[in-house]
Amino acid sequence: MDPMDVDAPAAAAARALRPYRVVLADIEGTTTDIAFVHNELFPYARAHLPAYVRQHASDPAVQAILRDLHTQSLADAQAAKQPKPSPIYADFAPVTSPTDLDSAIAHLQWLMRHDVKRGPLKSLQGLVWAAAYATRAVQGHIYPDVVPALLAWRHLDVPVSIYSSGSVPAQKLLFGHSTYGDLQPYFADYFDTAVGAKVAPQSYATIFNRLNADFAQRNLVPLAPSDILFLSDNGAELVAARRIGIQAVLVVREGNSVVTEDAKREFFDRGGVWRTVCAARVQCAG
Repeated sequence: MDPMDVDAPAAAAARALRPYRVVLADIEGTTTDIAFVHNELFPYARAHLPAYVRQHASDPAVQAILRDLHTQSLADAQAAKQPKPSPIYADFAPVTSPTDLDSAIAHLQWLMRHDVKRGPLKSLQGLVWAAAYATRAVQGHIYPDVVPALLAWRHLDVPVSIYSSGSVPAQKLLFGHSTYGDLQPYFADYFDTAVGAKVAPQSYATIFNRLNADFAQRNLVPLAPSDILFLSDNGAELVAARRIGIQAVLVVREGNSVVTEDAKREFFDRGGVWRTVCAARVQCAG
């Protein structure tokens, strides 16, 4: 079945949380305090990335990333020359060559200053964070109710996967070096924006197809979209997932401004089934 064929109004009409066979979870604002990423991980990368690039400039992996960074910089340089360029290009810093570390670092700082997400930057941030996690300079924040939920799902033989805007390696680092130890064995799979934007229904259709293919390989009963329970603090992501028939749950964490009143009204908790299952503060919708 093509999950994109599910009728949105029909899916929206089913408000009660139904039995599910797979959990798909967001990270920021769901399993992890959003402040950890923005107030700890990103500042750590900004502070340590220049020194890391200089110290590891001879590493083949870093050299490959710097070549990609240079290529991306050429595209940005063309964008900066457009008649009405984005304001972020006012202080644009190009990479003159992959071996010019000063210009490469200046460009990376420009990307971080304007929160421009590029593959080479994400890759270097991942390397910096890997070193930080390895020395325990950083530990991944996990909400206290997450581990009991993971234990319950394992007991129920319900696989849990992650879908986050952070890269898959960064996701694994966070859960592998968390405040509760290595939680990676509790996750079946990881997805990032390589499958598509988190607010696009097609992204969830792609994930559904991959999960279903895994079930087929294990000779399990095929999944329906409604067999998947998606947890997120972002209403737009929940709407996109629900558009293809996936059950959607709004996770409400204290102090998280991403959670809107509209999302609370749309994804209303009718009976608190989710809290009964894993004792998390959430609001449920189908």
